[in-house]
Amino acid sequence: NYDAANALAVSQSSVAGTWAETGSSLTIANDGTLSGTLSNCPVSGTLLLATPSSSKNLYTLSVTGTTASCTLKSGATYTGNAAITFLPITGSNLYVRTIFFMIKTATNDTVAYGQLTKQ
Repeated sequence: NYDAANALAVSQSSVAGTWAETGSSLTIANDGTLSGTLSNCPVSGTLLLATPSSSKNLYTLSVTGTTASCTLKSGATYTGNAAITFLPITGSNLYVRTIFFMIKTATNDTVAYGQLTKQ
C-alpha cells in the first residue's frame, strides 16, 4: 500500500550517509559522490537529484563496477533511478528510511536493483 510518508520533500543532502543491507553498502557524501559495494562488488559513482535543486524524491544513480570477478561488469557503468522510501515498522507508528534503486548497463544486458536501509 502507498503510504503518505513517501511524498517526502527531499534535498541532495537527504541521501548523505551510509545505506546498507547484506552484501551491499553505499556511503554517500553531501555532494552525491559515493563508494561502497553492491552485491559484494566494489563500486564508485554518484547519487544525484534527477532535477537539480528541486525537492522531488527522484534521484539518478550512476555506478561503475571496479572488479572483474564480480556480478557487476568491471568498468561498466550502470545508471538508473532511486528514491527514498519509508517502510512502516509493524506494530508502531515509526518508519525505516530506505533507498530503493534500479540500474542497468547502457546495453541493457545487466540489471541491478535493491533496497538499502539508512544506517
